[in-house]
Amino acid sequence: GLRAEAADLLAALAAEQAANEQARRTGAPAARPTAIGPYRVLEAAGAGGLGVVYRAVREVAGGTQEVALKVLREGAASAEALERFRREQRILAGLN
Repeated sequence: GLRAEAADLLAALAAEQAANEQARRTGAPAARPTAIGPYRVLEAAGAGGLGVVYRAVREVAGGTQEVALKVLREGAASAEALERFRREQRILAGLN
């Protein structure tokens, strides 16, 4: 199950990267992804130096779970940026 979820996430990220590249070439704004892995993207919640944060939901036993998904910008994946992202992820994972 975890392998399939990871594959879904990678496929969604690749699709978003392709859309962003197409938007760069044409000058059109990048389209918001409709899904990232098991998450249905509702809207862009914000953007910053490292990436874009989306408000999303996924179906879980007994209902839905609302989450914030941060997608790193292309080129923001330096070793320092990834470590900062992982640190942020650990902190936020502890919040409810």
